[in-house]
Amino acid sequence: MLRLTGRARHYDWGSATVIPTFLGVPPDGRPLAELWFGAHASAPALVADPVPVTVPVGALSPGDPTAAGVHGRPLDALVAAAPDAVLGPRVAEAFDAELPYLVKLLAADRPLSLQAHPTAAQAHAGRADELLRGVPETERRYADDRAKPETLVALAPMHALAGFRDPGEVADDLARIDVPALQEIVASLRSDATAAQRLEKAFRASLELPRAAVEVVLDALAELAGRGVVATHERWGSDSLAVARELLDVYPSDVGVLASIFLNPVDLAPGQALDVGAGVVHCYVHGFGLEVMASSDNVLRAGLTSKRVDVEALVGIVDFAPSAARVVEPEVSDSQRDPVSGDVVETRRYEVAAREYDLAVLDVATSEPVAVAGTEGPRVLLVLDGELVLTGAGEDAGDVKTARRGEALLACDAEQVTARGRGRLVVVSVP
Repeated sequence: MLRLTGRARHYDWGSATVIPTFLGVPPDGRPLAELWFGAHASAPALVADPVPVTVPVGALSPGDPTAAGVHGRPLDALVAAAPDAVLGPRVAEAFDAELPYLVKLLAADRPLSLQAHPTAAQAHAGRADELLRGVPETERRYADDRAKPETLVALAPMHALAGFRDPGEVADDLARIDVPALQEIVASLRSDATAAQRLEKAFRASLELPRAAVEVVLDALAELAGRGVVATHERWGSDSLAVARELLDVYPSDVGVLASIFLNPVDLAPGQALDVGAGVVHCYVHGFGLEVMASSDNVLRAGLTSKRVDVEALVGIVDFAPSAARVVEPEVSDSQRDPVSGDVVETRRYEVAAREYDLAVLDVATSEPVAVAGTEGPRVLLVLDGELVLTGAGEDAGDVKTARRGEALLACDAEQVTARGRGRLVVVSVP
């Protein structure tokens, strides 16, 4: 097993206190939006432990010298140097010798951008086209040729937007704003076309409204709230106009506020997960969670951002069929309780649609070592609560590591792992 040092991402939408508090370290005043445990080239986790004997250590460069207090060797370099040893032959062949997933802690004080991700086929075609046309790297829509499914597990109450609402309901809400700029959009939502066609036409038209028209719409929305027609609330709710009004406080002139009215508000309780597939427009608005995603940078945005919004490209990958957000409850797949000792080991799995990762959570309360399921392929083990003693029983038999909340390890291919102690452990593996 290899101990991983997560890489901090200080995006401006992040919380300055949530992740430091979770880790038990003092905040430094900067927003700490995400902590990455993976091999993504832009911020690979660092490995301080001795690497497996099968890895040519000379091929690995030291960690980022500009990161104060961060030491070790980047995980992406380790994987590249010995993909079969770290990933296993099956995973290495299926995913081009790369770790196919990325595990994050995510803490949002402000909304992330409204966004969607392409399918693998769309990403492959889009990237090939941009390379053929010689599009400069800074102007490309597609950073790689991979899909980017993702699953967000709430570790505290989490609020999000995901998937399209019924077009008639959207029309009713937009009609309440009652400005001329929205009349054609409302009419298209109430037309005789299919629901997906109505939503596509209206959503595109909303994103393409002139800036002056957007300002009129958002001013009218604010006026409704001021007159008490649209309620504001301390808690997330299902009133989409009230949700948009809250977004308006953060993005006072952004077309994404209008676009948000098309989407389902989602309120996640701790332990629930939001599973987001290709083509689903979504936004994480506020809260703290664990995110597992395919290791890809392909993001097309619809608003709530200062970054580029490419309406034509976005509409080309979005699934406009109305559907409820896919909220996943964990299912108990194994539960062991010893009536004499009181030892408990319970495994809960999340049914996710991704081919890049599986996700399970183990609740452990035992003094005797218990097997952590799976030996094939790489597994990221992240402690969510308590303290666990994790022991490797493969080539590095007797490799014992204590891990506390917020600490992560990587179990390489074919490595058997046991756990004991009291804690909650996330296990991310490859199906």
